[in-house]
Amino acid sequence: MQKFTTSTSLAQYRKDARHRGAMCRAMATLPDDEPVTDADRERAAKFAVVAERSQRSVDAITARAADVQRADDILTDAKALETVTKLRTNEAYEQARLDLAAAAAEIVRTILPTAPNVLNKSGIKRVIALIDEGVANLSQPDAPESVRTAHVPVIERHLARMRQADLVEDRASSALSALKASIALFKAGQQREREIDYGKLVELVGKVDADAYFLPSRRDRGSSVEDDEDEDVVDPAAG
Repeated sequence: MQKFTTSTSLAQYRKDARHRGAMCRAMATLPDDEPVTDADRERAAKFAVVAERSQRSVDAITARAADVQRADDILTDAKALETVTKLRTNEAYEQARLDLAAAAAEIVRTILPTAPNVLNKSGIKRVIALIDEGVANLSQPDAPESVRTAHVPVIERHLARMRQADLVEDRASSALSALKASIALFKAGQQREREIDYGKLVELVGKVDADAYFLPSRRDRGSSVEDDEDEDVVDPAAG
């Protein structure tokens, strides 16, 4: 039996448990057209126990994988909302800059010094800081009143939405990170379950044959499972 690690994907852990369960269920099924002894029934019952343990592992892995998928979906949605608020805030800022240039071109670079293309390339926290600084400048008495009155409230509303979206994204990111940490412990527990099953199967069929009840630590030829679990999230609807 090859040892699985915390780097082995959840999908591979699940596939391994399902494979083992299927083999053990088959071994626990006694033939209808052949004589069956008490020893046969006792041996079949032992295989059934391993099959049940394997199914519990499948169910537990499926549930954890669903948790990862949900957390990843929430983070994806939060990032999308964050991007939209950034785009809208940048648009409002750019329009204020254009109107300020039309009203008082000589002070644009002083009051709103950051060019829109710089904002587009910056992360959201830096965008918030830069636009916040620009709004503070635009709010000063030296700025044309028409531009200040028309644009400061609009930009401030967009900034508030962007700050909230950034907070939501941060929380979603933290939740996913915490879940990944717990998944590492969960995988270690699943490896211990594999070792218990292996010991029981060695008693039943011997070491050589027991290895056949466990999958290798590679998904397929030339494809290592030493990857992050998010790349092959288990379908929660799978049996």
